[in-house]
Amino acid sequence: MSDFDRRMATFVLLILVLVILIFYFSPLLDGIALGIVFAYVARPIMKRIPIKRKGPSAILATIAVVAPISLILIFSLYDLGLWAMSEWESAFEMIVVAFQQLPEPLQGFLEILPTGMGREFLTVDRASSIIMLILNFLLSTLLCYYLLVDGKKVAEFMTDLFHVEDKGLVATCDNAISGIYIGSVYTAFIVAVMTVPFLLIFRIPHPLAILGLMFLAALIPVLAEWMILLIPLAHLVLREAPLTLSMTFIITGSIFLYILPELVIRPWLTGRRGRIHPFLMLLAFIGGGISGGVAGFFLAPMFAGILVTVYRSRKTDDRI
Repeated sequence: MSDFDRRMATFVLLILVLVILIFYFSPLLDGIALGIVFAYVARPIMKRIPIKRKGPSAILATIAVVAPISLILIFSLYDLGLWAMSEWESAFEMIVVAFQQLPEPLQGFLEILPTGMGREFLTVDRASSIIMLILNFLLSTLLCYYLLVDGKKVAEFMTDLFHVEDKGLVATCDNAISGIYIGSVYTAFIVAVMTVPFLLIFRIPHPLAILGLMFLAALIPVLAEWMILLIPLAHLVLREAPLTLSMTFIITGSIFLYILPELVIRPWLTGRRGRIHPFLMLLAFIGGGISGGVAGFFLAPMFAGILVTVYRSRKTDDRI
């Protein structure tokens, strides 16, 4: 067998193994993607921790990233849960009044919906999805720690696996990926800052809970920012605010807290820090999020950054 045939056989075998791994690991891709993001965000923190041993410093850096996210999520959901229970009676009365004003054929159609919806609210699939969400978050925490501890070994294994001889290329790809993910964190902070004026102007209750969920939605797109905006909109509706005020809130909020950050700020920041064109970042984030959810949202920009970096490196080598 010639050297070329040996390389082709190794390449085909590698592709086959990767396809099998992706198939079996597909339920955990969200946790793997989040773990990679957490590791890139935690790595600068780990470098500033005055502890020489990797294990303790990696634990502290992982906690510094994961603990605030967990606390913000728990506090926000708890606070908004209490608010929802306190507003339940008035919301139910408003729904009943609105239901009574509907035409009779439409009322008869809607009367059969709650029974079917109630049966499907707590199904096995719904419970399993919640369990998988928790499992993926735990996996991301563990993966973050192990990447901080053994990140260099993983990079060496990948370079040997793909026969990459240019060590500078690996470092350049790593810097590009780091810039993309750090840019996403900056975008989340910008969205949180831009949310404050809306909460103050429209006098939305529980502003810290809304602010925390907006930050998490911009950082980890399990829920989009526009879905979080429905919570203060519900408050305005329950308080019987003027229709113009509610429409002004939802339109301006959607533009400045969702459309502008996702279509302009995030592509520009991630592209600038990763030295990649913003339009390519826009396509990667949107396309990856639509096709692959959370995993696609984070992995597609990473692969785009690697491809652009490799292309620039090969183009430079050809000129030399």
